Amino acid sequence: MIIGVHTPEFAFEKVKSNVEEAVKRFNILYPVVLDNDYKTWGVFGNQFWPRKYLIDIDGFIVYDHIGEGQYAETEKKIQDALMERSVKLNINESITTTIAKPTGAIVAGNVRTPEIYFGSSRNTKYLGNGEGGVEGLQTLTLPAERLNDKLYFGGSWNFTPEYDENTSMGATFNLKYGASRVYVVLSSLQPIKIKVTLDGAPLGVRAGTDVVVENGQSYVTVSSETSYNIVSDPNGYGEHDLEFTPVGTGLRVFAFTFG
Repeated sequence: MIIGVHTPEFAFEKVKSNVEEAVKRFNILYPVVLDNDYKTWGVFGNQFWPRKYLIDIDGFIVYDHIGEGQYAETEKKIQDALMERSVKLNINESITTTIAKPTGAIVAGNVRTPEIYFGSSRNTKYLGNGEGGVEGLQTLTLPAERLNDKLYFGGSWNFTPEYDENTSMGATFNLKYGASRVYVVLSSLQPIKIKVTLDGAPLGVRAGTDVVVENGQSYVTVSSETSYNIVSDPNGYGEHDLEFTPVGTGLRVFAFTFG
């Protein structure tokens, strides 16, 4: 039996309809518990997203894993637990010992850039320009020279505790990263398009599943509060300069993750 526990990281993830939409979109067929008050999270003493716990027939946690990866090891532990169950219940059933290989799995060793958060409560380490840890409006200039794995802003942005929102036309944010895939958590009160460039050019074959090409330019349209796949590089790991320019105001940016 698989049970998912959704413990929200951002405020919009507490909204039941948002979670229901995501469950449908990803075709998740097992039950998902909405843990808005972090009660299940706290009982397990958890501190990480994601985390897997394997509980055996006697109710003991026999395996747990933090983060992505180690899929083969996890599957082997599940097979061991199923075999133990068969013996204890005296059930004659066949337990497969083959290991499925998930497609598109994250390979941690191929990612240089860590998860990066926006918002005044968590942007102190990776903010390249502007004043970190401070709420309110900041008008910034995108510098010509930029460091790896640092967030840089141009234009006017309102820094809130968990997201940054652009308040001026032509505002932009930039990141130089090392990975093969890039995801960014975005929202907006109304649908908004964002022009995206990679090393100063349209994404081309490196475009993620949420990027479309219009008039020779790469865009992503934010129409819901979720994670958007921006880069999916068929060439694998690479180091690139990624820039976003909202076509309008009111874009809210929460976090970057990488694969």
